[in-house]
Amino acid sequence: MHAPRRTAPDPCRLLRAAALALTIALLPSAVAGEHPCLFLGPEDLPRIRHAAGIGPASPDAGRNRYAALAADYHALRVAIRDSSIEAPLPGDLLGCAFLTMIDPQSPEHAARLARLKSWISRPDPVAADLLSLVLALDWSWNHLPDDVRRDALTALRAQAKPLPSTDSPLRRDAFLARLADLAMAIAVDEADEPAQAWAQIRGELIQSARQYARDTLPRFLALRGMAPTSPSSAADEEAGIVLFAELIATLDAREPDVERERGDPREGGVGLSSKAVQPNEVSRLLEHYALIADDAGRAQRQFVRDDGDDAPLLTCERWERLTPLTAHLLARRSHDPAAVWMALRVERELRARPERAGWRFVPLLCDLREERPAVLDALPIVRDLGSAVVFRSRCSDVPVVIWVEAPTAHLRSRQYFDAGHFLIRRGGDLVATAAVDVAHEAVAAKGGAQYAGAESEPAAMTQFSAATIAHNAMIFFESGRTPVHEGQRYRPLGGQRPISGDWRDFGATSDGPNPRRLGGLLAAGEVNGAGYAALDLAPAYSSGAVSAYVREFVWLPPDALVVIDRFQLRDAGTIPTWVMQLPTRPRALRGELSDRNRATGGTNEAGVWILEAPGVEWSESDGRAALQVLHPASVRFRVVGGPAQRLTIEDGPHAGRTYVGGSQASFERLLTPFGSRSAVNAWFRLGAAARLGPEFGLVPHWGRVEVEPVSKGLEHTLIHVVHVGGIAGDLSVGECAKIPDGRLQVQVRAAERLWTLRIREGAQRGGEIAAGAQPVRADGSDNEPAEAVLFAPLPESRERGAALSKRAAEPN
Repeated sequence: MHAPRRTAPDPCRLLRAAALALTIALLPSAVAGEHPCLFLGPEDLPRIRHAAGIGPASPDAGRNRYAALAADYHALRVAIRDSSIEAPLPGDLLGCAFLTMIDPQSPEHAARLARLKSWISRPDPVAADLLSLVLALDWSWNHLPDDVRRDALTALRAQAKPLPSTDSPLRRDAFLARLADLAMAIAVDEADEPAQAWAQIRGELIQSARQYARDTLPRFLALRGMAPTSPSSAADEEAGIVLFAELIATLDAREPDVERERGDPREGGVGLSSKAVQPNEVSRLLEHYALIADDAGRAQRQFVRDDGDDAPLLTCERWERLTPLTAHLLARRSHDPAAVWMALRVERELRARPERAGWRFVPLLCDLREERPAVLDALPIVRDLGSAVVFRSRCSDVPVVIWVEAPTAHLRSRQYFDAGHFLIRRGGDLVATAAVDVAHEAVAAKGGAQYAGAESEPAAMTQFSAATIAHNAMIFFESGRTPVHEGQRYRPLGGQRPISGDWRDFGATSDGPNPRRLGGLLAAGEVNGAGYAALDLAPAYSSGAVSAYVREFVWLPPDALVVIDRFQLRDAGTIPTWVMQLPTRPRALRGELSDRNRATGGTNEAGVWILEAPGVEWSESDGRAALQVLHPASVRFRVVGGPAQRLTIEDGPHAGRTYVGGSQASFERLLTPFGSRSAVNAWFRLGAAARLGPEFGLVPHWGRVEVEPVSKGLEHTLIHVVHVGGIAGDLSVGECAKIPDGRLQVQVRAAERLWTLRIREGAQRGGEIAAGAQPVRADGSDNEPAEAVLFAPLPESRERGAALSKRAAEPN
């Protein structure tokens, strides 16, 4: 009989065990067993009671008026007192726990506590939000009986798991469940639960959270940027990021980080461990809401579009989740003016809706009366959000907002293939999108359908909405290439690579054999009073189509956007097509769209028109715009679209709402450029649609412009200018000529000044930009403008890490 064989201990396993043991050993702190600790502490209670007008005034309240927020307190009190629901939503649960914590002397305390015990002991399996449950447990810990606390902890602990790098805010349910586990580990320490088994579990939860804060979240934010991956997921993504950041800040305040020297300062300004190195700050997470708002602060569709799902316009529209806390938690910790601006909008919305009074604890929890919101008039003319660039300026009394999709990475399955895509708003949509993602609504189960021409094709609208052809970007049509997306033949051709599925692991150093990285933002900043951005877009397209591609935007405020595309084709047989979506039927710069220049279409209401003069003009709402092709001189210029007839939803919760669904014979959404010799239109019908975004059907779309260079070479430089203005008055005018040194000189005569750009043809980005009062002659005989500056060396002037400037904030 042989003795058992002994194996050498695994050094990595020993190191992990030692690190975990050290974590557990260091967990006790000066505030062990103290409640509440999540999102507030005992030291905050006098300030809250002072603002609510409960008991004596707090001597530490400073200038804050006693009972200044009493209306919020009483609205919350009445809502909880009169509530008859058995399965509370998060706002009701947290509102009841909040009142139990701050006002235990109230005659209503016993009834609140009884209700709270019932809600915590028997959470509804459908409506229960585990993170809200842990928050309520922490806030009411000192008032709950031991058995209620013990049973709740036992149930939560049974399903607790460490936070892996495969979870992210993009997967809302799984991520919030892990945040609930982390919150429990922070709130319930060894003084609350001395069992060794809990100490082991707690140490693992905290260790994984610290690693996620140091490694995974910074990588996720670097890929995602400060803009959401879609309007419908924006509120959930932002809530997950902010809640995690707040929990990590709470952990840093309560427990020492074993990888940090004890004497290190705890900054916590954006709610992350000081060990986390982030290219994008969490504090800027809500900037995009302010950047696209109008002067009245009215709700605008998120990043100027709505993908057809139930996309909220505010961070608090999904009341059944924790999203109403997002802006307040971020504003309180970061003092970011955009977050404060959004939080004040949330407060206005809460106070205007009595049925949501359960959330009225939010202004008391995060008192922002001393904070300064963003001033929209003082926002910069160009802002880098990592995954988007926003240009903004005033035009008369209406702001002009331009949104540019900067390429980062393809993170989730329904994300659009629209790197380099741009949108323009001036009151209304002047440059629009054709995307209308009705994958969950135009389905047979709801009486709807989707088509590709005469074919019944359930994936037609989903494919078209995601495809580059639905956006404002370049198409590179390669004959003979048939891509596959999500296991199906991909009908739109010539656009960006159709990447399938979700990014699975943000802790991984590689993104697999089908790279999900789409390029990068080369530069963004202000140059001589103009805005500039340069994008590397080649990685977003097939390597068989282009070897190099840079797209540049030059914003000449307040009324002209110059778009410069420089690319090198792999094959001269590839057809490059510049595409821009139109909100309404345009007018030709010379004449009209008529039967004479219509290449196809049954009537003059819809079809494809070929124009000799490369430009069109159109209007929408109180704005007007024009497109000019400035270079090359010889192009094929097509207008594709119509008739854009409105249909009416006849049944369901959205009955009476209108939309443009199209038909087999219409031209609003051709799946490929007309140059590919195909005229298959993607169209749909809605039946009893159940969940449509608040802007669905309101965003205008008629068709698009297609521009192809006549030259068959491999290297191309395309220059377009979009002029923006009001209904009355003249639009700016652009022209392009080659000057003696071989460069292209672009001049745009705007209402306020003359802008001059000088660039070289080819893939090398950059050039010179000048602003003056007089034209510079194309023959170059005039001297260089005195204020001419280069706009190539802009990477050093990027603003990625900066919050909104102090001049963009004002007293509340």
